[in-house]
Amino acid sequence: MNNYRQKSSWIVISLIIYFISPINGSYAYDASILNVKLVGLKSVKLEKNLILLEDLVRIYGNDNNLNQRIERIEMGMVLPLGRSRTIDEKDIRLALSRAGIESEKIEIALSQPISVMRASMEVSRKFIENAVKRYIINHISHKKSAVTIKEIRYPGQVHLPKGKLTYQIQPKHHMDYIGNVPLAIVFKVNEQLEKRLPVVARVEVVDNIVVARNLISRGQIIQPSDLELCALELSKINGQPLTDIDDVLGKRASHHIYPQEVIQETDIEIPPVVRRGDTVKIVVFLSNLTATARGVVRESGRIGDKIKVVNIDSKKTLHATIIDRDTVRIDL
Repeated sequence: MNNYRQKSSWIVISLIIYFISPINGSYAYDASILNVKLVGLKSVKLEKNLILLEDLVRIYGNDNNLNQRIERIEMGMVLPLGRSRTIDEKDIRLALSRAGIESEKIEIALSQPISVMRASMEVSRKFIENAVKRYIINHISHKKSAVTIKEIRYPGQVHLPKGKLTYQIQPKHHMDYIGNVPLAIVFKVNEQLEKRLPVVARVEVVDNIVVARNLISRGQIIQPSDLELCALELSKINGQPLTDIDDVLGKRASHHIYPQEVIQETDIEIPPVVRRGDTVKIVVFLSNLTATARGVVRESGRIGDKIKVVNIDSKKTLHATIIDRDTVRIDL
């Protein structure tokens, strides 16, 4: 009977201790009762910045609340890409103690200090080349069928922190995207700037260019028989070559143009429609009134040019705008 009473009393005391003992708050866990064991990993690669204890160990214990508390213990920050940090048993026990957990009663099994690195990804050459090609094709003014991207050069391999990758291609300066084209690819991971990669693309454009078929003398009005089209690589031509024969016909040569010479805008000019000594009609506009007179041109000019004209009747020299080969206009 006494034994039964003693046993009942012990059960009651145990229940009282169980229910009044705090689990959380300022008191530490009694890990020896819970039989908690932490088994460390050898190395860890993380995409995030903050290291938690759950990233470093496997937790074995019979109290889910305690397990979750251990999981959320902070162990520091991941170092930048290319650098690693090590976390050993001493670091883990210190972090447990700071969290209010009796670390000396927790079994920690590490075969070696845990190496923590930032997870990385390689941006492939194919990805970079395709991005550059799309950018050039979308920005070049020439026919796409005439464009060939021969080579894309950049320094070394591209390794970035693992995450959501975005990029932007920036030209070095205003350009026509012919020849050696310098660009920069700006990589961002999770909206954070990670790398600016200089790239040089070799771009060839073959187009039909207007060239002289024979000698065209200075001042000569250019005729269809003077011209032909030749397929040429534009990066080997200085200046702005013309690609449409109609842009050249009817113009005059500003200097001698030799056979097979590429014709550029600076090689041609619009011939004057009136010349010094020509007689023209002068039209004078004054409010709602219009008057006309005859005049003599004192300098050659093209349509739209302002030239000197002498009124035949008054002998006065006037400044008039050329309307056509027979007419000049004065606005008063």
